[in-house]
Amino acid sequence: MTKPVIQRQYAGFLKQIAARDPLKPYTETERVADFKTAFGSDINWLEVRFLRYFDQMNSHLPAGRQPSKKKTRRAAGPTRPRPGGSGSRSY
Repeated sequence: MTKPVIQRQYAGFLKQIAARDPLKPYTETERVADFKTAFGSDINWLEVRFLRYFDQMNSHLPAGRQPSKKKTRRAAGPTRPRPGGSGSRSY
C-alpha cells in the first residue's frame, strides 16, 4: 500500500529542513519557501486537504474513540481582525 500524498509531502519537507545547516540562520522567507515547495503555494487548498485527511483518519477509529462532533466555526478564507473586535484596543 502506498502512503497518502500528504504523508510523502510531509516526509519530504522534514528531510528538506533537516538537511539545512543548523548553525546558519533560517529566515521566515526561507521557511515559507520550503513549506510551499513541499506542499504547494495554495494555503487554503492545503487546509481543505488537511481537514479531509484527518476526517478520514477519524472515521477509522473504533466507536468509543471517535472525537466529539462539536460544531466549530471555520473561516472561509484568510481572516482579518475587525476594527474594535477582540484583540484591538481603543485608547
